[in-house]
Amino acid sequence: MEQLIAFATDNGKNFNDDHFGMATYYQIYRFCDDGEEFVEQRENVKFQEDESKKNGDPAKAQAAATVLSGIDVLVSKKLALILLGW
Repeated sequence: MEQLIAFATDNGKNFNDDHFGMATYYQIYRFCDDGEEFVEQRENVKFQEDESKKNGDPAKAQAAATVLSGIDVLVSKKLALILLGW
């Protein structure tokens, strides 16, 4: 079994201190029976274009969702659940 897992970060080393959707980057790792590997870093560009959006805003959640296409698991210190049809 293989899963892609996104870790929310602002600096590529530590979890960001805010909600998942407020992260600057997402570190993407592949986990499978043979181990894990770093795949890529994705920038949360759409969120950064409009920082006026508040936590829980559906438009902000949708922007984060587009960056996270293909991801199976989200990992963060804080996570607000907004259903986007996942």
